[in-house]
Amino acid sequence: MNNKEIIVRRATIKDAESIAKVWRTSISQGETKYTNTINFDQRKYKRLKEGLKDKKNNFTFVATNKDDKKVVLGICGFQLREKVRTRKRIEIGWLVHPEHYKKGIATKLLKHLIKTAKSVGIKKIEAEIITENIASLKLALKCGFQIEGLKKKSMILDSGKMTDVYVIGKRV
Repeated sequence: MNNKEIIVRRATIKDAESIAKVWRTSISQGETKYTNTINFDQRKYKRLKEGLKDKKNNFTFVATNKDDKKVVLGICGFQLREKVRTRKRIEIGWLVHPEHYKKGIATKLLKHLIKTAKSVGIKKIEAEIITENIASLKLALKCGFQIEGLKKKSMILDSGKMTDVYVIGKRV
């Protein structure tokens, strides 16, 4: 699959099971290290579906193959905030199915997210990346993010280990 065969679109409720599958696969293969859970249970699935119904504040995007739009290859998203002080700032995250690493999917997702965030009036995009996640850090830097700081031993991994986290940001 080449990059031109990948499309990014806003997720719908019909994508919920395929999104959950990406999460479950990443967790089971040990790729997702800080989910605060060892599985993607029914409670998380219900919360995912509720979020996908909220078209006003929830912006979840999926990457699919243009020939099979039902299979989710990767996800990213953000939630708009109601608080006045932080309503122009978002925190983001992304995840690609392990079978589809290094195909440009995360890059395409992140670029689409940045464009959408700007179009809805967001001024600042932030994320936290564990220092061991070199691939995500390289992706963020490639997409114009900058390292704004380092938080020492500030995130607990599913293993129970405390780890350092880069704080990254981008003004849009």
